[in-house]
Order: sequence, then C-alpha cells, then structure tokens
Amino acid sequence: MHPPLRSTPALLVLLSCAEPEAVAPPATTLPTDPTPTLPSIPLEDTGTWAPADTGGTATNLDPSATVQIIQEGFWTLSPDNGPYEQISGTLRIDEWPDGVIDTGTDTAVDTAEPPRCEVTFSIEGADQPNHSCPDCDVVFNITWTLVEGDPGPCRDPDLPLDGAEWRIGYVSATNTIKFDYYHSGVWVDWYETEQNNDTLHVIYDTTKAVAEEEDP
Repeated sequence: MHPPLRSTPALLVLLSCAEPEAVAPPATTLPTDPTPTLPSIPLEDTGTWAPADTGGTATNLDPSATVQIIQEGFWTLSPDNGPYEQISGTLRIDEWPDGVIDTGTDTAVDTAEPPRCEVTFSIEGADQPNHSCPDCDVVFNITWTLVEGDPGPCRDPDLPLDGAEWRIGYVSATNTIKFDYYHSGVWVDWYETEQNNDTLHVIYDTTKAVAEEEDP
C-alpha cells in the first residue's frame, strides 16, 4: 500500500529570545487639575432608532462543497531500456464539481455540469544526477507547458504553472513519482504510476473540500 499522496511533513520551528529586564523610570508627580464641570443638557426622545449594517451583505460560504480532481498522463522514458536520460509526455487535468463525473450520456443519474477545469500540459525534462532523493531510480528536471485549456477555474492549489520548472523522481519499488516540493528538499509522493516498458502511466485521483460562494 502506498503512503498517502501529497502529505507534506509538518515543520515546527521554536524561537526563543531573551530580552533584558526593563528598568522602570522614576515616578513623576503630575499636577492635579480639578474635574471640569459639564453643563447639564436634557435629552429628548425624538423617535425610534435601530442599528443598521451599512457594510454590505456578507458572502455565505458552504464548506461542504467538494471537487474531484483527476490528473492522468503517459510519460515516455528514453533511451529505450535505460539508463534513462530524458522524459516527455502529457498530463490531462479535470476537475468535477461535487465529485460527479459527466459521462456525456443522457441519463437520470448523469446530471453533473461540465468540469470547471479542463487543461492539458506537456512535460519535457532531462536527468539530474545530483539530487537528494534517497529512493529514486532516476531524477529529472522538467518544464511544464500549457498546451490546451484555461487553468483559471482550476481549484487545485498545486496545479503546475505554464513554464514552471519542477524536480521529480521515479521510484520503481513503490511505483511512485516523487516531487521535490518546490525545490525545498522535501520529497513528496505525488503520482501513482504503472510502468509498461519505457512508458509511465501516471495518475492522481482525489476529492477535496472547497468553499463555494452562494447568494444569501
């Protein structure tokens, strides 16, 4: 069984600073002024007043909404049979609101709206011999290129950016693609894989809770 994908370890940093003990300044005696006398003004009830919110209507957020994220692609390793020096391929990303996939058939069950996110990226990369991944068979520096779709509506916070450069590693022992999380040196299980000769079938399928704005 694979460890949970994309679970970054928590980092706790404790900082302690010792400050010099503050020295209280000498007491100062201030002159005492007599309390001023305010004129007595009678209050008159001129009507009914009720407080009103003038800041506009707050947006209602529904934390129970979900989105299903499916990322899948085929990546080719070269040269044939290794040792591998290059990687290339594509990754298609679909996001389905409420975790229901529209199959395109007209049925009573199939009522989902089209996916709000449909994009395809290509990747190109070369091997990186100097790396810090202890379990990786091979590590590549790759570049993501957006080839189709608009990533604007996508909800995955870790969606690749067009032109982004990542460092990834392939671990054949666990059939996993690892990601050097934004060049932090922390290697995270990112995609599950199936290897067929020199081709990797990569996939990531998850459902995440999101906050949806709704009219009050």
